[in-house]
Amino acid sequence: MKLKKQFQDFHDYIKSPLTDQLKEKRAMFEDEIKNNFPSVCDEKGIEIKKSDLHFFMQGSYSISTAIDAYDSSVDLDLAVAFEFNVEDNSDCREIKGYMRDSIDNYNRTIDYKIPCITVTYFEDGEESYHIDFPIYAIHNNQYYLAKGKEYSSDYKWELSDPKGLKEYLESHLANNYQLRRVVRYLKCWKLNAFDRNNGNEVPPSIALTLLACKYFEEKKEDNQDYDLEALYNVVKKIKDSIDSYSDDPYYYVYLPVVPYTDTMFKINSNSSYRKKFKSKIYDFELQLRNAKNAGDEHTAGEYVRRVLGEEFEVPEKQVDAGENKFRRTSQFG
Repeated sequence: MKLKKQFQDFHDYIKSPLTDQLKEKRAMFEDEIKNNFPSVCDEKGIEIKKSDLHFFMQGSYSISTAIDAYDSSVDLDLAVAFEFNVEDNSDCREIKGYMRDSIDNYNRTIDYKIPCITVTYFEDGEESYHIDFPIYAIHNNQYYLAKGKEYSSDYKWELSDPKGLKEYLESHLANNYQLRRVVRYLKCWKLNAFDRNNGNEVPPSIALTLLACKYFEEKKEDNQDYDLEALYNVVKKIKDSIDSYSDDPYYYVYLPVVPYTDTMFKINSNSSYRKKFKSKIYDFELQLRNAKNAGDEHTAGEYVRRVLGEEFEVPEKQVDAGENKFRRTSQFG
């Protein structure tokens, strides 16, 4: 089995547990929203009781696949939901604005984004972490996500199933530690392979997670997890599912629950992004295949490092006994 220790050490390095600091921030924001949001709404003639508000985690931390690597910022998703009649209050932009106002503070940077309100914290001029607040109205026992920019004419309450999505992912990930590791490796690959300053070209984490869940097969050798083989298997299946006859193929990864959105829609909207995604996946598969076929651990590690980044440890190159004997003879000859 190649690189067992190196994959284990790499995973220990990149995994990001929910720290006490993040738990404290989550609790702090829950209290702020409970204390401020109802009163902000009341000033606008909208009645939302503190007892109506409830919170749940979304994203990587909710399914234990978060990473902290290559200077990426920590991303926490805290959904806010409450009973609300979306038919009588069709302009979701207002509610998002009231949510922003309820957590506005001098020491925070707050952005009004299409799917959420985002609070960002900086340290030494660099983003340290941010918290996304998706806002859901519960109407007739269904969840509706507030989507749209503050001053855009393109806005709506979008029928959604955030809890159904989490249940779907957990049905694959629960007690499947190798699959969780593969998801984290895929996320590290995207950080290493794409320009993070252009988020539109970067495959979303949810798309990579869905692909891993779809294509994963447990891989073992000598009754031990073989992560190189498991990762290669997923990447090869992704590569094989891409249209090989097109230079810039569309590649769709749909949510398995309403609204059944194409999670790759930003990449699919641009020919150069589609070309780059195909090229990067093909290279990913090639480097992992080379690693599998390499004759020694050192060479295999060099191939893996090309796609997972500099933090992946390459084993020392082994010198065989014959070469050592030749060196001694040459020195004392």
